[in-house]
Amino acid sequence: MFPAGPAGVGLLILRTSIAAKFLILAFPKGQAIAPPWEIAGLCVPAILLCLGAFTPAACACCVLIEVSTLPGMSGLDALHLSISILIATSLALLGPGAYSVDARLYGRRLVLPPVQ
Repeated sequence: MFPAGPAGVGLLILRTSIAAKFLILAFPKGQAIAPPWEIAGLCVPAILLCLGAFTPAACACCVLIEVSTLPGMSGLDALHLSISILIATSLALLGPGAYSVDARLYGRRLVLPPVQ
């Protein structure tokens, strides 16, 4: 459930890249043009993703926000956002990896088949 080694590092990079892409929505052109409550609402899932805390829920939140902004976009912006939605969905299904808060909270478990 929490792969370590190169796979764990790959998931760490994936988490931070999704968080960075999500923050681009919060700060277009490097400026905070949205109200402070909206910026805080976009920064919380990004911070959770960077830390690897509640990763499936943070990814689901990112996906829902990105899907809600998709109708207002067109052309390459819509394409980039669609790819970001797919990547965030894949991270929600893969999990956070060993280098995360989730791994520390829930630990690695060995699942054995039932004895018959």
